Amino acid sequence: MSFVSLLGWQLRNIDTRYNGQAAAMNARQGMMNMLQNPHKYSPEQTLQMEKQLMFRGLIGQTMAKAAEAQEDGTQKMLNKAIERSFNYLA
Repeated sequence: MSFVSLLGWQLRNIDTRYNGQAAAMNARQGMMNMLQNPHKYSPEQTLQMEKQLMFRGLIGQTMAKAAEAQEDGTQKMLNKAIERSFNYLA
């Protein structure tokens, strides 16, 4: 894989990680908002919203962890590509 392709993959990994972290944070914030107004929704609505928010948070965390793992692998490949380039130039 070329250096530019690896760099593109790394940028996508970073973007995915941040989007996952943001989704998890938004889910936590939604849960806190819901708990601050317990009488705003019926018990059934509250239960349904809790399930949705927990699922979104779990998906976001999973997405962030997977992207972070890919970042590590891609970074190793980038380091090797940079090293090869410098060895070629030397």
